[in-house]
This record gives sequence, C-alpha cells and structure tokens, in this order.
Amino acid sequence: MRLAYVKILVVSMLLSKGEVDAQLPWISVKEKDGIEVFRRPVAGSDFQELKAVGRIKSDVPRLVQILSDTKTQTRWIPLCVVSKTLAGAPPGAQRIYRKFDNPWPFQDIDYVVDQTTSLAGGAGEVTLEFHEVGGALAKQEGCGRMERYRGSWRLVPVAEGFAEVTYTLHLVPEGASMATFLNASLGKIGWDTFRALKAYASP
Repeated sequence: MRLAYVKILVVSMLLSKGEVDAQLPWISVKEKDGIEVFRRPVAGSDFQELKAVGRIKSDVPRLVQILSDTKTQTRWIPLCVVSKTLAGAPPGAQRIYRKFDNPWPFQDIDYVVDQTTSLAGGAGEVTLEFHEVGGALAKQEGCGRMERYRGSWRLVPVAEGFAEVTYTLHLVPEGASMATFLNASLGKIGWDTFRALKAYASP
C-alpha cells in the first residue's frame, strides 16, 4: 500500500514539473524596428521555442491571405525556394510543403505541415496553427526533413489599418547536434521571418 502511494506521489510530481516546464517564462533575445523576439525552453526537447511580436500595417484578411497563399511565399519567407499546397489535408486544413536553401555548410531542409485557420477571441481575431505531418511526402536526397515544425500566427486587429501579430515556432531539424546553434539563432530566425512578412504585407 505504501509503495502504491509513493508511485502516485512520484507521478504527481512529474506531472506538476511538466506543467511548470510548459509555462516557463519567455526571455527577450532581440528587439528592433518594433519587433521583439523571445525564446524559452521546451520540456523534453533540446530545442527552444521562439515567439515574435509586433504590429504590421495591414488588415487581418490580407495577412490571412498571405499566410495561406503558397504560390507567393517564396517571395518573402527567408531562404524558402519551394512552397506549394499538397493534397491530402484533413477537412478544414491546408497541407503545405516548403523547402529551404540553407547556406553552406548546412544542408537544405524541408517540411510538410497541416495549417488550420480559425476565428479566436472575437473582434476579428484570427489564428493560423500549423504542425508537421510525417510520411506525407518522400524525402529528397541531400535534403534534411524537419522532425518537428509547429507553431501559430495570431492576428488581432488593433488601431485602424494595423494588426497585432504574434508568431510562435518550435522547430526540430534532423540531428540533435544542431540544438546549440539553432537556439542561439532563434532571435535572427524570428526577426527575419516577421520582418519579411511585415515588409511584404505593408503598403
């Protein structure tokens, strides 16, 4: 009976720790041109999560259109050389394939995600959430595949002609040896992506 109690106590402690880890505070790592980027550890992963926040001079419907239009995303997503919509998405979702031409000495990398768009919070707020899909497309020779790629774009209309945008991303490429480098690069990755969308969407 005592052993069973101890097991329950240990499990409860581990669950509590998981809840705490999942809510670790964000740490600001870059702030420039009205865009602030944060990062924080993710429980059970060597790779940290990023968040970028700022205002974009655009309305929410236009931002939704840009974030859903795979035909034009190579024009603004940094290093993206292929972006296309794939068949096979579940109802209410969009299946997207993207490939990135990374600079030497890093290999190119790609991923497949399912993206869903939903109203949230009222007052015109929209959230686009995406997560990786395994086995949807055969791997290409010489190109790594993201093991994990998930996050969201939260779009909230604020002052006339502006939207408050929050971008989150947790990505895990092949090879755990990349963790130190990637964690140190989250500020640049988040800022570059947000800044590119801001420049493309603004009139």
